[in-house]
Amino acid sequence: MNALILLLMILSSVSTFAMVDTIRLSSLDISAIKQDFGYAKKDRSVMGNPLRIAGTNYEHGIGTHAGSKFTLSLQKQAYALTGLVGIDEGIFPEMGSAEFLIISDGQILWRSGIMNRTMLARSFSVDLTNRRTCELLVFDGNDNIFSDHANWVNAYFIVNKGFKPIPFIRPIEEEYTLTPEESLLPMIHGKTQYGAKPGSDILHYVPVSGLEPLSIVIDNLPAGLTFDSYRRIIQGSIEKIGTYSITIRAENALGKAQSTFLFRIGDTISFSPPIGWSSWYAHWEYVTQEDIYKAAHALRTSGLQQYGFEYILIDDGWQDTSHALSKQGLKPAPTFPDLEAMIDSLHAMGFKVGIYSSPGSHTCVKLPGSLNHEEQDADYFCSIKADLVKHDWCGYQSVYDSLMKSSGADPTSLAIAPYALMSKALQRCNRDIFFMVCQYGNNEVWKWGRSIGGHSWRTTTDIQDNWWSMSNIVGFRQAGLEQYAGHNGWNDMDHLRLGYSQPGRYMQKTQLTPHEQYTQVALWALLNSPLILSMHMDSLDAFTLQLLKNHEVLAMHQDPLGIQGRRVYKNIWQEIWSKPLLNGGLAIGLFNRDDVGEQTLAITRNELGVNPDIRYRIRDLWTQNDIGYLDQQLQYTIPSHGVRLIALIPESPLGSVQEEDQISSLRIIPQPATDIAYCSFNSSHQGQGIIEIIDANGSLIGTPISIDIKKGMQAFTLPLPQNMASGLYGLKISTGFSTVFHPILIVH
Repeated sequence: MNALILLLMILSSVSTFAMVDTIRLSSLDISAIKQDFGYAKKDRSVMGNPLRIAGTNYEHGIGTHAGSKFTLSLQKQAYALTGLVGIDEGIFPEMGSAEFLIISDGQILWRSGIMNRTMLARSFSVDLTNRRTCELLVFDGNDNIFSDHANWVNAYFIVNKGFKPIPFIRPIEEEYTLTPEESLLPMIHGKTQYGAKPGSDILHYVPVSGLEPLSIVIDNLPAGLTFDSYRRIIQGSIEKIGTYSITIRAENALGKAQSTFLFRIGDTISFSPPIGWSSWYAHWEYVTQEDIYKAAHALRTSGLQQYGFEYILIDDGWQDTSHALSKQGLKPAPTFPDLEAMIDSLHAMGFKVGIYSSPGSHTCVKLPGSLNHEEQDADYFCSIKADLVKHDWCGYQSVYDSLMKSSGADPTSLAIAPYALMSKALQRCNRDIFFMVCQYGNNEVWKWGRSIGGHSWRTTTDIQDNWWSMSNIVGFRQAGLEQYAGHNGWNDMDHLRLGYSQPGRYMQKTQLTPHEQYTQVALWALLNSPLILSMHMDSLDAFTLQLLKNHEVLAMHQDPLGIQGRRVYKNIWQEIWSKPLLNGGLAIGLFNRDDVGEQTLAITRNELGVNPDIRYRIRDLWTQNDIGYLDQQLQYTIPSHGVRLIALIPESPLGSVQEEDQISSLRIIPQPATDIAYCSFNSSHQGQGIIEIIDANGSLIGTPISIDIKKGMQAFTLPLPQNMASGLYGLKISTGFSTVFHPILIVH
């Protein structure tokens, strides 16, 4: 329909034209516009030039950049929005593509289709009668955001007289706790597989939580390894390639725990993404040796080390400032008076330690980099027993730009070269060093990071502690990258922006709301990104601590299968991501990225790709509660910027036992006269369990009971519902991620 005709139809419904105002879009406060590059500008392009689309200049409008978002509150006071959109002409001729959308109250009112700089401006006119909100969106053209300079021109609202659309400001959220109170029972956390090359140093802190004192015993420790029960550290080396299984047993006054742990000796050194802390966002280049010691102490005293947080990464700032003295190799600054001794101390505490450099002559903060002395630096990192090296692109950009001026220069080959050089130098070391490639996602690093010896690679620019950066620039731009990640190579989405960060007088609490912090942790865990904190650990608050001590979320992140989650559903601001688990189930995150309000997300069994013949228990990972069974679809209402994080856990058919659960020898003697059954069974599991009676249709009979399941033979009494009919029933035993069924026959 012609935009002018539509506008006249809308206005004809207004009782009198004298009661409306025309509000130019560019007259509004545009400071609330969020975008991936630069800042939105009034009556100018994003680069500050006159607005120009396909040869035509426009006096009024907003110049923005894909992706961008401008959310306005209308309060049912608006009638229409009309105008034009297009790609600004002031860009490279072969670049720039984007799509414009107008959304109101969760409904798409208009979309332009993908446009490029050669296309004439496209007009729009949308009916906003009785609408509460209006969102003006620009997405990239399904390629990238390079030169996506997007213009909204000659755009204006028709509104009730005296009203002006209001840039939407999110209400303040109160912190809320989903993770249950920390258990006093012994619990074994962290990764379940340790990778090392033959003969390489092994250092593994056994992470166990629970009421102290705790007794920890290791069974079947292979030759070459020792266990220090006081420090809870396994160390040594294994010379022969192979897989070595040990049993970890922990006990305190309240109970026992047991788990199997594998040492896998071969070429793979990383079977799960790193978890730990980095100095960067907390201290920038002002980091000191004292800061590192304080962080290590806080990781231990807060209990995070006992939950598997094992890496301490020393980022930019440890190097001496003298470029002249560094030409023969990097040296520590006076603020790190004894770096090697500090690393030895951290190792003695059970931590692994990372160090930082750049392939350029200087780093991001102009400190010396490794250019032209890569081998000397690699030898130094080896000599101080670094466990990880982060190699940061920053200072190499000028070298790269110079090389690109050569005839026939290949951008990808030039980007690969400095990382391949350092990787080769590090591989000469007689210890395993995790090589963290920090190249900001340029030159499709995920396609070559593994081949040059990288163990993780940054897929994005630096993350900021705000929703737009975390969600739109970083987190939700990972679709399709899962095919490149797995054991020994992880997509890295930068650090978790929780708690307090930035040094000294700049220190501030994260700008992420509680919903947004749950979203970041959930998404990072689903996508197997390293979970690296970068905050002032001595300012750790209770809300942040419960986010990080959720053992089921951490176990999902460290799942031995090592498969990164993928996006299985997207509808504007609704996204659903799914990650396969070793137990045959799925971890699923349902995300509402919309600014304005809650949305209902739904996905079917077929869309999830689950086995139609298996029954799946639904477990809420944040609350650690079972919340039902999967029917034909999942459907949840999610708050703005929030997430529902669940696991679908496959269960054995009635009358069968899953081999890996190893709960066997079940003996039940029903006593109908007393409504009690006496049960005994043998279990390899330990921890809190739920026991339920299920009829042949899968329905719950009576009330579930909680028991403390121990390893080995045990007995308990099971109350039976009164007047329970004779017949075949199922006894369902659930312990965390594991569930088994056993048939029971009730005979009167």
